[in-house]
Amino acid sequence: MATTSKESRTSLATKTHLSEALKELMESRKFSKISVSDLVKTAGVNRKTFYYHFHSISELLAWTFGREAFSKLSSYDFPTDYEVALNFAMDYLEKNRRLIKSATDSIGRNEIRRFLYDDLHKVILRQVKYSMPDEPEDFQEFTSEFYSEAMAGMLLRWVDDPDGYNRDRLVEHFRRLFRYYLQNPQSR
Repeated sequence: MATTSKESRTSLATKTHLSEALKELMESRKFSKISVSDLVKTAGVNRKTFYYHFHSISELLAWTFGREAFSKLSSYDFPTDYEVALNFAMDYLEKNRRLIKSATDSIGRNEIRRFLYDDLHKVILRQVKYSMPDEPEDFQEFTSEFYSEAMAGMLLRWVDDPDGYNRDRLVEHFRRLFRYYLQNPQSR
């Protein structure tokens, strides 16, 4: 069992190293212009190592986003921590704005929105089920999809135009939506 744990740590370290190399390359060029050759040269690994862990650079990008930010959203308890979770997501997006814009320019806004949506949806669905326990399951799913789509879209608009969408105002709007519609069932 110790071998499996050690192998797992080694695998995680290699994936993280590849992820950091990808982020480094994306600082100076578009995602679509990065080749596996560029990536393995920057990371100092061979092609087999890359392909052992990932099928494509897009898969590495998805893993990077998932590991660094979006999967961490699911660890928050939205009934009480939604503002902390939202600020965490916005901090990540703000810190990685160039990376996200590079990816958006290369693989498209819809693909990046999907990354955001997938993880937001998990968290929001849990909150919707908590705050709307008597509603039919299909309405709970619809409500979760609605809020997830809206939040993912607004967060990407903010990444694209931080001057046009004031962060504090956006957080306040999201906070009000959560407080009135997803946190307090009596407010409806």
